[in-house]
Amino acid sequence: MKNRKNVIPIIGNHESLALSSLKLLRNGASEEELRKKRAYCLWMLSDGEPTAAAFRGLPKETRAELVEYIESFLLYEEITVEGRRFHLSHTLPDYRPGLDIHDVTLREFLWGEPDYTVRYGDNARFITGHTPTNVIAPAFFGKIWQGCGHIAVDCAAAWGGRLGCLCLDTMEEYYV
Repeated sequence: MKNRKNVIPIIGNHESLALSSLKLLRNGASEEELRKKRAYCLWMLSDGEPTAAAFRGLPKETRAELVEYIESFLLYEEITVEGRRFHLSHTLPDYRPGLDIHDVTLREFLWGEPDYTVRYGDNARFITGHTPTNVIAPAFFGKIWQGCGHIAVDCAAAWGGRLGCLCLDTMEEYYV
């Protein structure tokens, strides 16, 4: 992923939890110190242990490079493809009148729950993950959901669904 020019890494709640923990691991924090950190405990509850174990086994330089790479992940990106505008982010905040997407807080971009019945902003399409599509509409378990200017791509792969991918050039959906 790091070496692909067509990948735009966006930070989400799991990456944020992992990043704060990986920084501690990189700096040699003990298990006792780690267990006192809320983010580390939440990451472990979210199946972070395999990643933590693999990270511990990496050379010091590689651990530093990995932390630096995750720190470079964007909060959001706005792009235009084939004349269509897209806003890419992990999630969006609860809708409120007058919402300016550029003033949204980090916490809202990581943990927000968008209102998929309301169009956010102007003509951009908002592509998000975080909320599994079957939560938006049960019939969309394992499928990308689109509506009201939103495109939700979390197809519940962690819960037995599929990994959903969307080609922005053609709007073709792919599943793994």
